[in-house]
Amino acid sequence: MLVGTLASIAELQATAKLPTPALLIMGDVVTLHAELIDYNINAIKQKALHFINHSNITPSGKPDNVLPAVSVA
Repeated sequence: MLVGTLASIAELQATAKLPTPALLIMGDVVTLHAELIDYNINAIKQKALHFINHSNITPSGKPDNVLPAVSVA
C-alpha cells in the first residue's frame, strides 16, 4: 500500500514497484486507513483460517491426501 499525494505517488510507485493492477483511492477517506488497518488484517486472517480449515491443505502448505513419491528399482 502506498499513501501519498498526487505530486508524490508516481515517485513512490517507482520506488516500491507494487504489482498492477492497482486501486487508487483519493480524498479524505484515505486518512481512515490507519484507523481500519487492524480490522482489515483481522478480516484477512479469519478468511485465511477459514480456507485452511475447510481445505485439504496442511500447515506445511501441502495437501494432506497426497502420498509421498516412492521410487521402485
